[in-house]
This record gives sequence, C-alpha cells and structure tokens, in this order.
Amino acid sequence: PRPGALEAEEVMRLVLGALLGLVLVTASALRLNMAASAAGPLPTPRSGTRSQVIGPWWSSRVVLNAGPVMAPEDSEVDPTSARDVATDLRKRVLRLKGDFLDPDGKAVAYSAIPSSPLYAEYVRATTLLQSIPVDSLPEEELKAMWVNLYNALVIHALVEGLLPSRGPFPRLRLYARAAYIVGGHELSLNDIENGVLRGNAKGAVPFARLPFPEGDPRRGGVLPPPPPPRAENGFFR
Repeated sequence: PRPGALEAEEVMRLVLGALLGLVLVTASALRLNMAASAAGPLPTPRSGTRSQVIGPWWSSRVVLNAGPVMAPEDSEVDPTSARDVATDLRKRVLRLKGDFLDPDGKAVAYSAIPSSPLYAEYVRATTLLQSIPVDSLPEEELKAMWVNLYNALVIHALVEGLLPSRGPFPRLRLYARAAYIVGGHELSLNDIENGVLRGNAKGAVPFARLPFPEGDPRRGGVLPPPPPPRAENGFFR
C-alpha cells in the first residue's frame, strides 16, 4: 500500500475511536440522568430552628437534607449503619470535588456542580443521615465521621449558594445556617464544630452561647473536648 493510504487509514481509525468514545460517554450521562429522573425530585432545603451568628444576631438554619429519605439509585449501603452511610458520603463528596476541580487544581467549580447527576445522587444520599444510629460507633470513629460530615456540609452549602459574598460576616452566617439532620437532630456547622467536636464549648465569636444548652437532647452526642495544648521547650504540641 502507498504511504498516503496508510496515513489515511490511521486517521480514519483515530476518528472512529474518538466517535465511539463520545458515544459511550454520552450514553453513560444519559443513563445517569434517567436514573436521577426516575428517583424523583431532590430534597428541598427547608428553614430550620434559629442559630446564633454573632452577639445578638441570629438566623434560621437551612437544613439541606430535609424531606423524605431517598436512597441513591446506585447505593448498596446499609441505611441503618452509621459507618456505611458516612463512608459512602465521604466517597461521593470526594468524587464531586475531583470531577469539578479546576485544571490548575486550586479551586472547585461549585457553580457547575448542581447540574451534575452525581450531585443529585449525593443529595439523596445525605437524607440517609436523618436516622442513622450515631451512638453505635466507637469514639475515634465517631470523631472522624463528624469531621467528614462537617467538610461535606461545607461543600453542600457552597453549592447551594449559602455563601453569597466574601467577608467575615457572610462566613459566620454560613456556619450558623448550613445544617444537616443527623440521627434525628438538626445540627449546623457551628453545632458540629463547637457542640459535638469541642465538647459543647462556646464559639470564638463575641457573646457566644453554649451550642447545646441545659435540656438540649443533642447533649447526648457531645464528644469529650480535645486536650489543651501543652508547652514543651517553649513550643505548643
């Protein structure tokens, strides 16, 4: 065969390979969209109880996993296992971040996430948190679960537009408002950080109150506060 004919055949093979790849990607996206549509509408964030932002300023929590429990179509986790549900959510949020990370690896394109079928499945997966038996996990595993849920809730809140502008006050408002229902209790970012992980300690804002006052049933899920830093040779460890 002539050299020119070989080059033409090679180009044709490359074109056909690219077209086949495009068809497979499109079919996969269609399957995800059809599965998401068949699973029904996504849970709608609802207004929750009021939470302190700073001093005399309070704001209603925005519960991002409210509504009926909707297990994702692709989920095989045990919805009654706190370990399984938390592990599944962590994997889903890491995949979302990876898929929407900017090419330079420095930022996540949060504005592009809501239209993704992966996000729809993630939102459905968060509803499984509503009734998980949180107290079934040992302390160290429970601490890791709450840290992962905190990070997942931050990402969920940013996608939902709960940080409309930069600055300290919008951030404080985000921490007070963004919330999940976990094990039957409504918990904001502040509640998770200061109430659960820091042993029901007051936040760093002026005139902060205890996250869980006397008689609050959420006190039962408070973890022991972290030990204070100790000084060794002039350095805190």
